[in-house]
Amino acid sequence: MEYKDFEQSIIQDNKLLSLCRRLKNSTRDELLSYLEINEEVLDLMLLFLIDEGSIEEHDGVYSYVESSTLKSKVKRQNKNLHYMFQLHSPETIDLLIKSFCLGLQTQKTAYLLNLNNSCIADFYTEFRKLIYERQHKTLLNYFFEKPLVGRYRIFFEQYAYFYIYNNQVFVSEKLLRETDGKDFTKTEIQEFKKVYSFLTRQVAHNTNQAKLHHKLAEGIWRRERTFEDLYQDLKKNLLNIC
Repeated sequence: MEYKDFEQSIIQDNKLLSLCRRLKNSTRDELLSYLEINEEVLDLMLLFLIDEGSIEEHDGVYSYVESSTLKSKVKRQNKNLHYMFQLHSPETIDLLIKSFCLGLQTQKTAYLLNLNNSCIADFYTEFRKLIYERQHKTLLNYFFEKPLVGRYRIFFEQYAYFYIYNNQVFVSEKLLRETDGKDFTKTEIQEFKKVYSFLTRQVAHNTNQAKLHHKLAEGIWRRERTFEDLYQDLKKNLLNIC
């Protein structure tokens, strides 16, 4: 999915959903008369909103689903989610996930979704936390089985420790203690240099000082992966949202 296409789809979906909320009950022809879009696009948008649970259709009449119902759906799907997930509809959560996976800035996402910038930042922070915690847990499993001597790099006067297993780089906020760890192989050193070079570009701006290690983990998570891959991983594996 391209950024421009995603942005335009959000704008159109939000317009249609706002219209359904205002009209309460409306037919397809009535909706079409209010929106400057062709019939095929409208049909696709209606199907999407129905699938998301935002609207319902009965005998050709489309009805807006109250937000309280949508919030409870998020809560029932995964009770382990942070409380803020329960305050927004599944469609909003889905658009937040897509925005994050596309790398949209919080200000842009806030504008597109008509939410407070600090709200978007909180969600992005939670996403990065989950990414870091999962990769760190995997790192520990590898490390206890086969200790390695970690390599450190300094970002904004903060130490970050790196390890590599199965040609995959991991980052840790703290040095993992070992008594007989092995050094990186030549192949592993080459891969580490590539990832380090990539990360230095990703976190170059000083706004990345806060929660640095989470952002480094995010950079590793994003590297050489498609939007669809990132989206499915974050939504289904990390957030456990079906």
